[in-house]
Amino acid sequence: MQIHVARSPNQLGVFSPAEVAAGLQAGRFLPTDQAWREGMSAWTPLSQWPEFAGQGVPTPPAANAATASAPEATVPVGPSQLPWEQGRSLASAWQSVVAMVTRPAEVLGNARLEIGPTMTLGWLILLVSSVTAVIGGVLYAEQLSAVMVKAGADILQSANQLPGSAGELMRTFGDYFAKTEPKNFGAVLLQAVLMVLFAPFLYLFYGLLQWLALRLLGLFGVTACKGLPLGRTGVATMLGACLASLVFVLTPLLPPGALQSTFLYLCFIPYLVIHFRVVGAALQVSPWVVFGSAALSYVLFVCCCGCGLAALFGVLMSRV
Repeated sequence: MQIHVARSPNQLGVFSPAEVAAGLQAGRFLPTDQAWREGMSAWTPLSQWPEFAGQGVPTPPAANAATASAPEATVPVGPSQLPWEQGRSLASAWQSVVAMVTRPAEVLGNARLEIGPTMTLGWLILLVSSVTAVIGGVLYAEQLSAVMVKAGADILQSANQLPGSAGELMRTFGDYFAKTEPKNFGAVLLQAVLMVLFAPFLYLFYGLLQWLALRLLGLFGVTACKGLPLGRTGVATMLGACLASLVFVLTPLLPPGALQSTFLYLCFIPYLVIHFRVVGAALQVSPWVVFGSAALSYVLFVCCCGCGLAALFGVLMSRV
């Protein structure tokens, strides 16, 4: 089976096992060169391949120490296997989506995940998801309006039972929803465009909370979470959320009601699976660790942001 060999930032080529062994003996390849072949989950130094053990020039102790101290899981080495980073086109975007869903560890372990190109890929994915949202928003404009009006009435009923600024705040939201009118095509399209534009930034903010939670897990002894970079964590979280949103693509085409709600809840499971696998592959940590950090980040958001916003609204309403 052919072996891909790379020495950052260049790919050296594809070779047979015999050629790699001979190259190590001749000094053409180094034990620190990264290699991968079909079936492997990530690129691995040649020195860690059983069939090449002891061949080539040994890695200096200083280099070994630097490698051990560096967060190996967070620094991509070798050429990117993500099609979008090899050439940007609609075809490569589609290939990237398929690859990230079916074999995320292989294509994301060495992906560069630069914020500009990756956010562009995220926008393309969200744009595809928004098409059915626009169609459903137009088809079920009356039903969606009725749902919002009912929600507003329920909020107003609850607000009447709350005293002070909390009740005033809920009444404000209730009045807003109760006055919802059916949206025309232009309004639905504008709403979809705004969601596509701003969603990646919201996901990046969530990536900040995810990074804080992962670093906390690192402080509690989870070795894989130590030294994770903020930028890569944020971009990986954003990409995972955009990609996982595709599981909801058919939901807006269902009429609002019990069927749509049931389908929505069922889709939430594959959404989480795809999201955690993508983030875990990009950071080279277990998806279960990402799941634990997501739960912790939710607690951080509720405790810090939720309580802070509630206090701010309370102060503002007390001065109105």
